[in-house]
Amino acid sequence: RLWKNSWGRPALRVRLKGPSFNPHGFGAVIRARIDGQPLGPVKIITGGGGYWSQDSATKLLSVAPDEVWVCWPDGRESISPVEPGTLTLDLRPPEEN
Repeated sequence: RLWKNSWGRPALRVRLKGPSFNPHGFGAVIRARIDGQPLGPVKIITGGGGYWSQDSATKLLSVAPDEVWVCWPDGRESISPVEPGTLTLDLRPPEEN
């Protein structure tokens, strides 16, 4: 038998592009926002998940957010708008002033 998931929805893939010493943004916190309000669970970019394992640096958001909030490892925050129909979002830290 072959089962087809007819209820599945595409998720938004969020990839962080950090500086050269932390290219995956380990330690960053990601959260979806709709109408300016946080929605869904917090996603944390970690470097390891257990014995001989590692979590993916690409996080999936199962909701279709208006924007994505990121708290970078150095404490800076960024909010990035998400266009409808976007499947992958590559984010970089905000420029330092």
